[in-house]
Amino acid sequence: MRSASTPWLTLFGNTLEAPYRIFAFPYTGAGPVAFSSWARGFIQHSVDLIGIHYPGRGARYKEPPISDMDTLISAMVPALLPYFDRPFRFFGHSMGALIAFETARALRAAGAPAPDSLFVSAFRAPHMPNLRAPLHQEPEDRLYQGLTRYGGTPAEILGSTELRNFFAPLIRADLRLHERYVYRPEPPLDVPIIALSGAHDEMVPPWLVNGWLHHSSDSFQSHVYDGGHFFINDHRDALIDLLCADIG
Repeated sequence: MRSASTPWLTLFGNTLEAPYRIFAFPYTGAGPVAFSSWARGFIQHSVDLIGIHYPGRGARYKEPPISDMDTLISAMVPALLPYFDRPFRFFGHSMGALIAFETARALRAAGAPAPDSLFVSAFRAPHMPNLRAPLHQEPEDRLYQGLTRYGGTPAEILGSTELRNFFAPLIRADLRLHERYVYRPEPPLDVPIIALSGAHDEMVPPWLVNGWLHHSSDSFQSHVYDGGHFFINDHRDALIDLLCADIG
């Protein structure tokens, strides 16, 4: 795992040498290391996996996290443009799905290449309201209780007061980014959208995820997997095969 010439990207395996790229957008509180265990599967498909590296985590932990979508997109997209010089797809899980979507819209506005497909996982369609009470201003105990319902937060963080205090500002910033997000209507993307959801995800049930069908003028698919909000951890190999299907 190594950084590209921009801090916004983390490269896995023989990255930038394969003929095809998949950009992975992490979820709340996570960095590209969340996808490090996926790299071997993509190498077997001759596909480069590139993790998006938001500020405030990993090697960028000294940088303040960005809590506003427009600010994030304005800072990130220009740095990513040189890496869209060959066919690529976007995959985003939870918060990452929303960021991937807004990145695709920013590329369209800039006249830049579009992803061949947009995979959106475990996040409501952007035009649909958040049915859950916001967490980003909750006291710390209630903040982490809410995160526990989603799953995915490492037990060592939940069990350590020091680590909870350390990660709380980052997590609040990420939550603020998508909880305060305001959808601005635009024409649907001329890109296939593939929506992924967990059959038992109580926080973002499949019917909310399937609302993404309104955001593609090309095609839409829905795949529902057994599991909760972090079904991706139990179905990694199947998801890698899906992401790589028909490439080449």
